[in-house]
Amino acid sequence: EEMKSLHQIVNEHQSDKNIEIWEDCAECYAGKGGYKGSESADVHFFSFGTIKTSTALGGGICVLQNESSKSVSEQMKRILHTIHGQQTRKEFLMKIFKIFLLHLLSRHPCVLGVLVHLLAMFGIDYDYLVTSSVKGFPAKISKVSNMSEM
Repeated sequence: EEMKSLHQIVNEHQSDKNIEIWEDCAECYAGKGGYKGSESADVHFFSFGTIKTSTALGGGICVLQNESSKSVSEQMKRILHTIHGQQTRKEFLMKIFKIFLLHLLSRHPCVLGVLVHLLAMFGIDYDYLVTSSVKGFPAKISKVSNMSEM
């Protein structure tokens, strides 16, 4: 396993340094019985963004294997709240409404087809619009460069 190999390399080179292995498990969460992270990693990050299989419409968790990682998690928490702040109820409700609307549109192929053509008439790329709507970070609406692609 790659994580075990990485753990061996870290152990060989860490002599007086405290090197931690952080694992990106963004696409790995599958419930209680699913993948819980590699035993070789010190910290595991799971994401529950809108486009994830197991979604909570945003957010994530950080699982610490030992107490020494706790100081790092406290620093990360301070940075996160300093840069982004906590999501307001209004922002969360707007996210729920947006996802509900996208889900509703996707269940009716005729309505969706009309919407795709209307957006194309205004030079808006439907795929980019939907993708940027469900991402956890803002994106600008792209104009279609070649209308014949629609």
